[in-house]
Amino acid sequence: LSDESEGTETELPDSFDIEFRNVWFRYPGTEKDILKGLTFRIHHGEKASIVGENGEGKSTMIKLLLGLFTPDQGEILVGGKNLHDYPLRVRTKMFGPVFQDFPRYSITLKENIGIGDIDEIDNENKIKRAAIKSKAHAFAQKFEKGYDTLLGRDFEGGVDISGGQWQRIAIARALMGDKPNI
Repeated sequence: LSDESEGTETELPDSFDIEFRNVWFRYPGTEKDILKGLTFRIHHGEKASIVGENGEGKSTMIKLLLGLFTPDQGEILVGGKNLHDYPLRVRTKMFGPVFQDFPRYSITLKENIGIGDIDEIDNENKIKRAAIKSKAHAFAQKFEKGYDTLLGRDFEGGVDISGGQWQRIAIARALMGDKPNI
């Protein structure tokens, strides 16, 4: 889908209530419904945990919320409006997901975080704020080259870091772009 073919809402909603109304979904080319009439509402500012067995639709629900897939039936509302009323460029400002399998780029720490908002990749203050929020700043300060440290062992001089440190970087990347703090 092109961004132009989608919704016309150009501003982020005032409230980030998230509502699934009778959402049904099955992956293309399969016969099994993953979600069957899923209905719930999370109010702006409310915290919610999604738990369940493997294969019960938790990740699918998030992929639908991000607009990566469209429900077969039902609707997803954000701020009282259908998710697809917002074009992709607006939806990407709403959410900052960090999936289980996040990318680990063999580039500098600063670049690894900055690519979360490519328009701000050179904004060192914004990168540092995201790193502080994600707790990546604590280990960044210990590197000899700080945020200019090359990560990974793919290139000479690269620093190998732990899985937990990579996760903090992925979280910092998601925090770039001024996502709403709900």
